[in-house]
Amino acid sequence: MSPSTMLLRLLLLGLVTGSLWAVDAVGGQKGERFSVIDTEHLRIYVPRGQEEQLRPLAQRADQLFILMCTTARYQPRHRLRMIFDRRSGLHNGWSMQIPMPLVSIDLAAPPPESPLFAGPLHLERTLIHEFAHHISNDRNHGLRSWGERLFGRVLPDESLSLLVYLLTTPAHHTMPALWHEGLAQWAESAYLGPDTAWRGRGHDSLTHMIWRLDAADQAIPPVHTWRLGHVTWPYGQRAYDYGLAYMRHLIQATGVDPWRLVDDQARQKPFQFTDGSIATTGHDHGVLLEQARAALQRDQEAQIARLQAVPWQSGRRLSPADARLGIPAWLDDHRLMTAMNERHRKPRLTIIDRDGAVHRTRHAGHGSWPLRRVAHGAVVAHRLDHNLALSSVLHDSDGRRHHLGAVFHVDGRHSESGWTWVGLRHRPDGSQELVMARDHDPTGTAPHWQVLATDDQPWSPTLRPGHDQIVWIEASGTGARLVLGDGQGARRILLQLPARIIHPAWSPDGRHLYIASDLSGVANAYRVDVDDGSMTPLTHTLGGVIACIPSPDGRHLAIVDHDRQGPFVAIIPADLPALPPLPRLTLDFPATHGLALPPAPEPDHQTAARPYRGLAALRLRYWTPTTMVVPEGGLGLSAVAMDPLLTHHIQAGIGLGPYEDSEIGRCAWSYHGWPLHLAAIVQRSERNHIDQRYLPMGGGRVDYREIVDEATVRIGYGLTGLERRWFAYLSATMAEHSALTDTLTVGPRPVFEGRTQTLGLHLGYDHRTLFADGFAMNDGLAGSLHLRHSGFGGALDRDQAFATLQYALPVWRAGGHQVVVGAQLGWSDGDEILQQSFTIGGPRRSGYPRGYGSEWDTGPYFAGYGLAYRLPLARPFRGIGTSPLVNRQIFADIFYEGGRLWKDRLFGDRGVWGPSRWFRSYGVMIHSEWDFNGLRLQPAIGVVQQVDGPGKANVVWQLGLDF
Repeated sequence: MSPSTMLLRLLLLGLVTGSLWAVDAVGGQKGERFSVIDTEHLRIYVPRGQEEQLRPLAQRADQLFILMCTTARYQPRHRLRMIFDRRSGLHNGWSMQIPMPLVSIDLAAPPPESPLFAGPLHLERTLIHEFAHHISNDRNHGLRSWGERLFGRVLPDESLSLLVYLLTTPAHHTMPALWHEGLAQWAESAYLGPDTAWRGRGHDSLTHMIWRLDAADQAIPPVHTWRLGHVTWPYGQRAYDYGLAYMRHLIQATGVDPWRLVDDQARQKPFQFTDGSIATTGHDHGVLLEQARAALQRDQEAQIARLQAVPWQSGRRLSPADARLGIPAWLDDHRLMTAMNERHRKPRLTIIDRDGAVHRTRHAGHGSWPLRRVAHGAVVAHRLDHNLALSSVLHDSDGRRHHLGAVFHVDGRHSESGWTWVGLRHRPDGSQELVMARDHDPTGTAPHWQVLATDDQPWSPTLRPGHDQIVWIEASGTGARLVLGDGQGARRILLQLPARIIHPAWSPDGRHLYIASDLSGVANAYRVDVDDGSMTPLTHTLGGVIACIPSPDGRHLAIVDHDRQGPFVAIIPADLPALPPLPRLTLDFPATHGLALPPAPEPDHQTAARPYRGLAALRLRYWTPTTMVVPEGGLGLSAVAMDPLLTHHIQAGIGLGPYEDSEIGRCAWSYHGWPLHLAAIVQRSERNHIDQRYLPMGGGRVDYREIVDEATVRIGYGLTGLERRWFAYLSATMAEHSALTDTLTVGPRPVFEGRTQTLGLHLGYDHRTLFADGFAMNDGLAGSLHLRHSGFGGALDRDQAFATLQYALPVWRAGGHQVVVGAQLGWSDGDEILQQSFTIGGPRRSGYPRGYGSEWDTGPYFAGYGLAYRLPLARPFRGIGTSPLVNRQIFADIFYEGGRLWKDRLFGDRGVWGPSRWFRSYGVMIHSEWDFNGLRLQPAIGVVQQVDGPGKANVVWQLGLDF
């Protein structure tokens, strides 16, 4: 056995034993430990230490799952894996089918002004939504079913695996997003039943508001855009809003059970959506979609006619169009501050004056939660860290920030004894509690919060001016109530409605409350008399008012209304004439089941939770033929194994090399159960080095094919490239190089054979933003640094450093134009071999410039720069056929680039073959950008003119695949 073979086998043994030790140490993801709760039909992973709090939710989820399976005629083959977690301050849920079925729920509750709001039923609503995705997408029939049993559910990354994916994946995955989301939102209404105020988005006033605003302008989108799965500003994905409208029409017009349609769709060929409804309804989806659009227009026009019985009363837009914003707060100078996210800007705290002038501050702000004005000109806002953990921040009048802790919906008051605060705090089980802190100094430690007694789900506490009292909202299954209390247990219900109550705000004298409510079917502002609980409507709008906040002097009201350009801030007089009772709309949505939500099961504590062990849950997920056995290429087989929480990920491949058909293979493992990630790779690859260089004295060529046996270990963060903001890791590699063919040596560069050892440090940062209609990462900075020490035995050592920096600057945000500036520097010292040189040109170029396809130069020191102007040429954002494939846009990249190599030092005089000189090029690339269920593809072709060297004009192309 050779030393190199023994080394590789020892590293492989260390890889396996290291994974066993790591799993025994922790069992979770990103350093968080998890436990496993098994129910009859589910296996649920919950944070360690929260098993008892989440056990009732696990049993409730099992109850809802089997209810839906029974009515959908779906037979689970094994336990569905789920994740319950509350690290995020945002509520969300998602369902995954490839490469394995998995449902994840972020437990935090959505606020009342959100379309996702469902009071204390928010978890039931989201469970129903995600179970509907799973039950529909988990159906496979015929040959595809046999293929799935053979290969598993393949996640494609090249042509052969893509072919297997299309032949084995359930056809439902290739249906447009409007079908998936319409079905899941229908299920919210069908299974939540008629006995609750929160019957899913089909009955929600904010969903009907979007339809109404579009219909009022005769602007309901054409049906070919309903399938679009990307964000369409400002109301999100049309697939949600209009997929729901389509499902509504299907049930009203045909009375068909949607689960029957699901099974018919699952029997179609991939991408063949339109014909799936013919057997059930007698019409294809194309005809039914057009009918649904016309029916929606008629329905909304009838609703608008009812609303016009009372004159409109709202305010003039002050904030920019196409912006999302949170509920604002008044400043002492009678301006408004809000958290605003514009279409082409990052979220910021923004000040708006009464003339509509906008001043964007440097402070980040998140509009999902309201701002509150507190004493001395201070404002409380909310922030999310990079893990989406939520906390509150006090911005005082001097521009300083004070952190108040992991609380939200905070209000405060200052007195001689200090600060008094009220707010909400998340519990581990997804519920929340009302908390208070007294006599607190915000410049010191975080407040000491005490829990106050409430019923149901508390929201939006606020302190009453001139009184030692608090008012808050309580959401129950039947609606919402407004409660007045003193923090000591006394409470009085001021108002109870079968609808939302949003963001109560006190008048300066403490006699009245201003709220928003969708009691009439349209959200409007109301004044509530504290003494008798009477409500007076203050607005009558076509859109929806979700907040009404009186100014410090009580003379004006700031409202947040909506139009087709999104939410906006307006200021109206506080003494507007009284309105008559507002017309009431019926927000009907048919539900073929109409089941009443069953009562929650009695807690069952007999089944003990157990610690999660990633290795015990590791399973082979799929295998597939591939042309990428190793990253360098090769024809063979590839397989992937992972556990449900992705603490372990193993990829293995075996096959023949792409050049000399040598045996090649790879085994790569990564572990993410600690804050520091681990990875190890053992592989044999076949490589081809064809070095065609442009030399002042004539051309040269080295054609060298080799086998490389190597083993690499890595430790750090972001090893798989899934972390966008930053990565940092150390790597160590040992490799054995063996020649496959005869070699031709040119100049001073001998071909290397033998053993190498390499140590590396890799750092990167990416703070760019991708706008909804952008074609590249916009508006931000990205950079990386790679340091490497390579030892080749004896004195044959080499050190390298390579740094990149890029900044994307929008110059016309609305038009999508941007300037991109980039720079690269490379330094290398030590033994020079072909595989370790910096290169200009050819397929293995180090960086800038493009366009030198067959002319090469190599050297130990490198610098490059690039300047590009990018602009869209066409923006169809159009779905292709009935598939989820969307042609987003065509854009041009006009660039000028340069690169230079030195032999003696950076920015010196000597080149490798004579005096150092620049290689420069300019040209244009035309990119066509496509989207398929989140997968982005940007194939491009262009012409590049060389400025130096032979001065050729070359045609270049790229696939531009981005997972």
